[in-house]
This record gives sequence, C-alpha cells and structure tokens, in this order.
Amino acid sequence: SDQFPTLYEEYLDDATIEIKISRVDLVHPNNILMFIFRRQLSTTGTVADLSEEAHVMHSRQHLIYTYLAQKRLFRRIRFTLEKVFARPLDLSLSTDRNTTMYESAKPMALLYQPVTLYNDTFILQEYFIPKPFFRQWYDQLKVILQEKYSHVFLLNLTIRFVKKDQTTFLSYTKNTDCYAFVFYFRIKCNEIGDQQVHTLHQKLIQLAFNCHGTFYLPYRQHYTFEQMFQAYPMINEFFEKKLTYDPIRLFSNDWYENYEQQTLINQPKYINLLPIEKVNLITNQFSIVEQRRMYSFRDVILNDILRQKFRKFLHTVFNAEPTYVIFNYVNRAVRNSANQNDHDIYRDLQHALKTRQFAYIRGLWALAKQIIQLRIQIKDLIRQQITIFKHLGYCGKIKNIVSIGDGGRCIDDLRQILKIKSGRVFIVNDKQRLTDIIERNSLFSIGTFIPYNFKNLTDIPIPSESIDLVVCYMGLHHLPQEQLNIFFQMIYRILRPNGLFIFREHHARQELIPLLDVAHMVFNVVTGVDYESEINEIRAFR
Repeated sequence: SDQFPTLYEEYLDDATIEIKISRVDLVHPNNILMFIFRRQLSTTGTVADLSEEAHVMHSRQHLIYTYLAQKRLFRRIRFTLEKVFARPLDLSLSTDRNTTMYESAKPMALLYQPVTLYNDTFILQEYFIPKPFFRQWYDQLKVILQEKYSHVFLLNLTIRFVKKDQTTFLSYTKNTDCYAFVFYFRIKCNEIGDQQVHTLHQKLIQLAFNCHGTFYLPYRQHYTFEQMFQAYPMINEFFEKKLTYDPIRLFSNDWYENYEQQTLINQPKYINLLPIEKVNLITNQFSIVEQRRMYSFRDVILNDILRQKFRKFLHTVFNAEPTYVIFNYVNRAVRNSANQNDHDIYRDLQHALKTRQFAYIRGLWALAKQIIQLRIQIKDLIRQQITIFKHLGYCGKIKNIVSIGDGGRCIDDLRQILKIKSGRVFIVNDKQRLTDIIERNSLFSIGTFIPYNFKNLTDIPIPSESIDLVVCYMGLHHLPQEQLNIFFQMIYRILRPNGLFIFREHHARQELIPLLDVAHMVFNVVTGVDYESEINEIRAFR
C-alpha cells in the first residue's frame, strides 16, 4: 500500500489505458490490487449497440453479491482468486468499456427475491483525500477496516483518482487532486444496521477531516450540518442560490429538506412570481372519442414499429406468459384468414390457451406470475403517490379514503406508510372477489364495500365533503363517456375542500391506440376474461 500512490500516478496520463480499477484487499489491507485495461486496436470504431432492455447483472455477479460476498470465508477465497487470475471476479469483462462498467439497472436488493427473502440493502459512502495525505489516511483506515459489525458488511473498497475541480459549485476536490475511497456496504434494514453505518461514517468523516479531506453528500444523512459546512464552506451560498432560482421549492428531496432548514440564510418573505394567466375553457363538456376498434391486432402485427413495441410490452410489462408464446399465438391468429377482426382473434387466442398441452399447470404458473407483477405494480404506485403527497404537503392530512374500481389496491399499504390510525375507507366496485384479498394485501376487509354499476354511473351513499382522497386506478377510459360528468360531480361532492383525486390514464397518442387495444385484449385473454365481457369493454382512450 505504501507504493500504491507512486505506481498509480504513473498510469494517470497513459493514453493506452482505458480503465483502472484499484481495490483494497479486505483480508490483508496492506495489499491494494490494481487492474489495468488497455485500449485494443480496432478498425470498427465505436458502435452504440445498446439494448432497449435494462441491464441486469451477470449470474456470477448475482451469486457473489447476493449469497457469498458477506461470508468471511468467501472473502478470503475471492481475493486470493483475484490475485491468481489478475482480474476482478465481479466484473463482466468485455471488449468495450460500457459493458464492463455497466451496473445492474435492477436494484440489487430485489435480485435474490423471491427465492430468498433478505431484508438487506446496499449503501455507498465515498471520501476524498488529498494526495499528500494518502499514507496518513490509509494507515489509520487499516485499523478501522479490522473492526467487526454484526449488521454491516463491507463488500468492496475501491480507489479512484479525482482531479482538482474549480468548476462545480459544490466541488469535493476544489483545492487539490484527491484519491477517492469508495466503500460499498451491505447492511440489515433496521435501526441497528443504520446506526452501525452511522458510527462507521462518523469515524471516516473525522479521519477525512484530519487528513484535510471531504466526503460525498448524497448517500446517507449521517453527518451534521456543522460537518457539512466544514467540508463544504460554500454550502450556505448554495442554499441561497437554490432559493434564488427555485423560490417555490419546486425541486426538492429528503436531503434538501433536512439540511436547508438548518442553514443561516435569510428565508424570503415574499416570492416574486409572474402572474398566472387564467385559462378559459372552450367547453365544459367531455369530447366523445372512438371507444372500440375492430382491427387493432392486425394494425400492430403488420406494423414494424408497433410489432416491436408489442414484443417489448410482453417482455417488460405483462410477462405472465413467456413472451414468445403469446406473440406466436397472436401472430398466428392474425395471419389466419378465417379471423376477420379482433373479436375472431380473441376467440382464437382463448381456444389456443385452453387447449394447449398442460394448460391447467401453465395457467397456474401464469396466475402466480400475475400476483408477483401485481405486488411490484402496487409498490410502484405507492412510491409515486407518496411522492405526490409529500410535494403537495398532504402527509398527515389524509384520513378518509375512497378506492374506485378495484378491491382496495394500495390502500392498506398507504395507511401504514402514512401512519393513518383513524378514518374510514370505502371500496367502490362492481362486486367482491376472492382476488380482492391479493389486491388489498389483507385477508380481511379493509373498509365498507359499496356495490357500483360502472355501465350506469350514479351517485354513491357517502356524505358530502367527507373524503380526503379518492383513487381510481382502473382509468377513466373504461367508463361510459356520456356519463363522465355524473362521475366527476360525484367525486367533487364527496371530496373535502382541497381533497385529492388520483387516477391513472393512458397518454393515448393516435399512433399508439392500436397497441393499447392489443395490450388490453392480451391482458384480458391471459387473465381469463370471458368473450362477452371483452367485446363490451369500453376503451375510450384520450
């Protein structure tokens, strides 16, 4: 380790080197492994052949980070093998830099589920140490690395070089070139794990300060405002400029909200905004759009762009069945001259799914995948809604909730996250189903059920101005267009002043409408919607 700065700096300006990876041997910290990737001669040039699909880590990396890396025995084996083979075991080596350095787009905390349920997550911390203080930092760091924690495990410690930066406002290398030490932790998602990481972070921050270094701000808020000010003396000016350019705090996050209130800057009492011009509506009536089409399957399959988008939908959005299975069924049905329109193709698909080999078992497998997809979808919906509530300042103000068009999807999770202890819940749907248990994530009812006929919209028996939040995830495109005014009057009546109405809807550009039709029909046929319900389903996309 004493020789590392000298050797590393020899390679800094070597134009033949594309990647330098320096990694601390966590078993023997006196050793620092350095892997050099040199440029290869090529006559083909750079080809940006990037897949549309999100990259997921190689199975070898998956095995290491999910099951093995936190085992101390494997740590010894790993660093021994990296020395023997002179290559990092957890990198997918390739002939191009992008592929080698491309991390998983899927959160690693999800990669081992549902096979194994670990309540773990991964955290980065980074510290910047000026060149002259490398040895002082590293000698004391080796002592800290020998400490053991029950809920925190250091997976990787890599070293990179960051040159002096006087352009970036919150620069962590404003005065000199620095070595950056990147810590990659796996921790238990509980208070003990977070506290242990906090303890480690505080030790490393103080050590960095002793070496005239800084630390990276965004990852975890395990530092005080005073420590942040010591590392970034310009921080108050940063918050002042933020309010200058964003006086209404349109752009925000947890970090900003936590530390901005601790600043010593003068908060503006008056915000000078340009007056908002009142927009006069041309009409208060809803436009009537086409709500059924008869040749959408054919329009999608015979169009190169829509056909590719349909494949992508089957692979990334609705993959209850293998992509190639549904695509082949649809493609064959479209090219069957006996099928004249979408209704015929729907019947054909129903028959294909019911009469295929092992249809019952494959149907059960598809159902299991639908349940998994539903839970993923619900988590994403909750995340988006919590973000909306937080930005609008509604957290702590929501008590009474109405859910329209499903069995109470998201409601129980929302109540837990928002810590709603009181208040009423109303479930407005056509009928109660066994699948409601899965949707609401509860064996028992979570509210008062109100039966509702979505083909004949009427008012509902809920007191006026009594509801804080109404959600409708089914979308408005399934409702009778000529009755939408009745529906919105009902929503407006039951909401309190400044209440929220949240609904999901397709952004139906004209060229995408056939694809939306096909997506709905494929979803219906795979989930077992009968023929009569399918042909009578309203799809008034806007």
